[in-house]
Amino acid sequence: KQWQIAIHLLSAESKPSEATYNAAMHACNAVGRWEASLALLSGMKTAGLNPNVISCSIAMTACGEAQKWELVLQLLQEMECRKLRPNVIVYATAMSACERSQQWEVSLALFQGMRDRALRPDIVAYNSAILALHGAPGQRWQQALSMLHAALSEDR
Repeated sequence: KQWQIAIHLLSAESKPSEATYNAAMHACNAVGRWEASLALLSGMKTAGLNPNVISCSIAMTACGEAQKWELVLQLLQEMECRKLRPNVIVYATAMSACERSQQWEVSLALFQGMRDRALRPDIVAYNSAILALHGAPGQRWQQALSMLHAALSEDR
């Protein structure tokens, strides 16, 4: 019910801001309404607002929790096309979505892409990468152990 209230309040505002849209999107995410979250992201663009990294991250989280990893990657690509610089949180969100959908190779490619962009992985990114390796076929425990050592050494 709160997500419906949030959308109603958003529509009642004469000139909603990015923050208002983000709050409404977050309310939709809290109850698993990923479609509504994406519709609000699109609505921001229609309203002449430029979604920011936070807006995109909120939408990516919604899609990831619904195991819509393809949409997560599409949102990441849209961010880059809009000249928004994805941060570690965005990459970790995308990696987690891929890992939950058993797309371990994509998750690991995102991890490498983050490093290629000189972003320092946080514990969530390392955790997603390690979990992706756990879901990979074959014996990948050595690679997972190596990542764990890297995470621990970067944390110091």
